[in-house]
Amino acid sequence: MRRAVVRLRRELDTHPAELRDRRVAERELEALGEAVDSGGLDVETLRCALLRLTAALGSVSALSLALAEVRAAIALFGVTPR
Repeated sequence: MRRAVVRLRRELDTHPAELRDRRVAERELEALGEAVDSGGLDVETLRCALLRLTAALGSVSALSLALAEVRAAIALFGVTPR
């Protein structure tokens, strides 16, 4: 999870284009990084963060592989209990 978050953060930081929702993505990546550091990885929170990241960055093809890596890392945590 940490590696995926760091990769997406690094690629976002070096992406030259002006992105409307860059701040949203940066906040989500910061929150994910803090959750990884604290061990507070709740599946529902992770999925909500992924939804916001996808909304903010999903149309940026240059970031698609790094975003897919975050998605795959979150999927490893399993399904949300009902």
